[in-house]
Formats: sequence, structure tokens, C-alpha cells
Amino acid sequence: MRCSVQASQIIAEQTQLFKITVSFGSVSSSISLPCYMSHASIPAEIRAARGLPDHLVRISVGMEHPEDLLADLDQAIHKAMQAIGQEPIPLTKYVQPSNKEAQLLQRIAALEKQLQNK
Repeated sequence: MRCSVQASQIIAEQTQLFKITVSFGSVSSSISLPCYMSHASIPAEIRAARGLPDHLVRISVGMEHPEDLLADLDQAIHKAMQAIGQEPIPLTKYVQPSNKEAQLLQRIAALEKQLQNK
């Protein structure tokens, strides 16, 4: 996706499961645009010199199901890409769990199944 503040704003606004906030100490997923929120008081030149682009979207993942979060981000990114005139590409094309993540997700699923059987 082409770097765009407009696209970043759309992504943050269009997610359903992520709360727009600068606080990252929660069990709920959150999303923010640091240059317009937590780092807004830092002059643009200093942010740029430190590698903090205006279009940066910061996410913090909470306890929601990973597939739900990915689907939510995918639909928001799809809308953002359309808004800036780019062809939407499914997020799942780029996001694949590592072997360790896949093993962890399998273990979590097994534990959830055990809990449901009790």
C-alpha cells in the first residue's frame, strides 16, 4: 500500500474491534496514529528525523481472537486502499503465522476444546 495519511486515518476509523486510544495497557485491542495523538506535540521535523512517519498506524493486540482481528484490519485496509485509488489486496496474502505462532495457536485451540468438554 502506498504511504498515505488519509489511508492511515481510514484504517484507524474503520476498524470495529480496535479502540482508538493512546493507552496500550489493556486486554482490548487498540489502534492509534501516533503523530496525531501521543506524539503530536513533537515538531514534525523531529519526528521525521527520528523515523516516525505521519502515516504510521500503531496497533496493540488484546485478547480478541486473532482471526477476528485480522479480518477487521483486512476490511479497514481494503476500504483505505479503495479510498486512495489502489487495488485492495487481502491482508492474508501477507500475514502468515510463523511456525511458533502456528504451534501456539494450535495449543490454544486444544486448551479451549478441553475447557468446553468440562
